[in-house]
Amino acid sequence: MKNLILQRVTIALLLILLSCQENISGSTPFKETNITPLPQTQSVNSPHITPSETNTPIAISTIINASINFLPVLSGSLFVGSADSGEYIKLDFDNDLAFRFYLPKYCELLSVLPRAVCETDNVSDKTEVYVYDILTGQQNFIERKDIGTWNIASSEQILMYTLAGPNGSEISINAYDFRSNASIYIGTFNNEETIFSIPRLSNSAQSMIGVDYEESSWDTDDNWYVMDASIMKAEALVVPENIAATDSIEWSPNNAMVALVGFYRSDEVPHAGNLRCGKEALIYDPVSKIVKLTIKVPEERCYDHFYLHPRSIWSPDSTKLALVLDQQDICIVDVSEKKPKCFLISNYYQSENYIARLAWSPDSQYIAFISGAGEIQVHSVKDNKTYLIATIDNLSTLPIGSELIWRR
Repeated sequence: MKNLILQRVTIALLLILLSCQENISGSTPFKETNITPLPQTQSVNSPHITPSETNTPIAISTIINASINFLPVLSGSLFVGSADSGEYIKLDFDNDLAFRFYLPKYCELLSVLPRAVCETDNVSDKTEVYVYDILTGQQNFIERKDIGTWNIASSEQILMYTLAGPNGSEISINAYDFRSNASIYIGTFNNEETIFSIPRLSNSAQSMIGVDYEESSWDTDDNWYVMDASIMKAEALVVPENIAATDSIEWSPNNAMVALVGFYRSDEVPHAGNLRCGKEALIYDPVSKIVKLTIKVPEERCYDHFYLHPRSIWSPDSTKLALVLDQQDICIVDVSEKKPKCFLISNYYQSENYIARLAWSPDSQYIAFISGAGEIQVHSVKDNKTYLIATIDNLSTLPIGSELIWRR
């Protein structure tokens, strides 16, 4: 009798796991808006873009019994964990279940496609970067050579990466297309005469925006530049004269706007700790080449650097912007309304609490965040209400990290 019960439980668990895999593989594909596919004629069929022989599928080891508030209005799966360890807790809102979920170490999970971008070693100077298919366990290598800066575009359709030339002054910009599993060469720029930061590539891979550091001093007045990929010539980006640039730059997923954070040139204290103290967020239109909207920071606050919350600034539908103030509070801008107002959805200012990570829901109606106290919360933009979903301590007795990804 006991064996029969055990057998039935095992079959039930297998059915649940298979259902979860189907939910991932059958997710709604990303819908492009104003995004031109990468030019396939420039694809490079080089030896380093070949699948490895590793074919180890992902593992969902066990269902977790924990106190979780699975709100009926939420859909998709929220992953909480660590890119360094590869271990995540999956909160499945569609089936009201939680799983322990594993990826290889040093992997950043994507929210749109069943992929992750991984490093073989995030400490060594000879890091190899590859794309990992979480359904098959297959590794598609981007570069087996030394790789420089890399980042995932906001639409999660492409990965930009750089390679340094022989003398170090020439840097080539490349893009990997997740859809075609091909890598293309975008262009090369020389930063010998003017100090250009590595630019952020648009989701169409046709233009870039970076920072032009006029001098090497930290406190100099800096400017943004825009560069057309077809000619690779830097052109000054026109913004209000009193605004100096920071390297907080993020293209909207539909490629129609760019969020930029700057500080005032006249500000005597342009920094918050080791970071630029962002005072204004600019919404730049790359087609008309003008600033469409300016959002000033609340009094005596600073906008955080975008790299603290990668790929979580823009909502997936490109209508909203989530900005973090002093690493402690989230304010949301509805860009579609074209109103220069940032609405606070948290109130941790001058407390010991802070925002550890945030993530938009796939339908852009909710934003999840983890506080420094280990609380996983979800805010409804429509209802202006925040709900406690779970606590980190309740999900795991061991540290699991604070990465946050919301997948379809």
